[in-house]
Amino acid sequence: MDDRAITHTRPGGPVEGARRDIVETVLRTHKLTKRFGKFVAVRDLDLDVTRGEIYGFLGPNGAGKSTTIRMLLDLIRPSSGSAEVFGRNVRKHGTSVRRRIGYLPGELALYENLSPRQLYEYSGSLYGVKDLRYALELSERLKVTDIDAKIGSLSQGNKQKVGIVQAVLHQPQLAILDEPTNALDPLVRQEVYRILEEARNLGTTVFFSSHVLAEAERICDRVAIIREGELSRVGTVEELKAISPRRMKIYFDGPVPLDELSAIPGVSDARMNGDPQTVELMVRGNMDAIIKTASRYNVRDFYSEDVSLEEIFLGYYGETDAVQHGTDDDGQSPSNVRQLIPPDRVIEERPVVAVPVGDGDLRDNEMDARR
Repeated sequence: MDDRAITHTRPGGPVEGARRDIVETVLRTHKLTKRFGKFVAVRDLDLDVTRGEIYGFLGPNGAGKSTTIRMLLDLIRPSSGSAEVFGRNVRKHGTSVRRRIGYLPGELALYENLSPRQLYEYSGSLYGVKDLRYALELSERLKVTDIDAKIGSLSQGNKQKVGIVQAVLHQPQLAILDEPTNALDPLVRQEVYRILEEARNLGTTVFFSSHVLAEAERICDRVAIIREGELSRVGTVEELKAISPRRMKIYFDGPVPLDELSAIPGVSDARMNGDPQTVELMVRGNMDAIIKTASRYNVRDFYSEDVSLEEIFLGYYGETDAVQHGTDDDGQSPSNVRQLIPPDRVIEERPVVAVPVGDGDLRDNEMDARR
């Protein structure tokens, strides 16, 4: 990795003089917890995200991903624990922290009477960005159909593209993206990945939530898996695969030593699926004992396959947990209020309308308690 100093001349860009070979924590939480009444949405969450990485925050609907993101942005307050962004407590320094962040909500609600161009101008003005060439370039790359049409007339996919552009047009030091590829076709998703990789290469940290395992495998440097509000596992995709089971199939010319193979430590789910000379199994750890056991018999063929990130994910969750539908990321009906939030404002979430409140006046309201 290039260890040359990174400088910038744009608002929100990588820190001047920063070096990519120096590990710098951008986002950290300590025992972050959020309760809504008796329901615990997030419990004792410890995250540590370093500068210049793409960090995938994975979990099915209802896992607590969006609740976590809202606490990181100080849009809702934790019940206990703490969150720091750029080394600053987000409760005490929410305004200054948000000026260095780009944010895409999971349930995007844009100003529909504006055009994309007008929205870019407005969003840019919040961050001191007057030159919109980068925003227009991204719009072209993502194939936003008409940047001068009213946003209300755009398709859901085009609205999502506009939301992505407004989140990164100021080239923030940290981009927090909640389900960024929702409603996008596969070709546009690939372009989004390229844009995020380019941002990372310039020193931007990308924190994004997703339940699309393929995109995490495609783009993430590290992955955190959250289950029912608790962190299950953190690591690189390669690390997660290394400690996860491997699928094997052994073809024999003769009797199958099923009982012997099943007794080997680390072997599970050994079975014959209709073929009396073929055994399928899952193995975790060293394969030496399996190979030695099989070698005492006539082996015709041997097949081994690493599991995908999706299978790792389902292994932590169980398939029934990972295929919920019809709810938002916190397991509730989608919120009507996710307007773009100026960096010097916070909002209380209420149905239909967004109410800006002062930085020191944020409080959990009755709507939160019902979520």
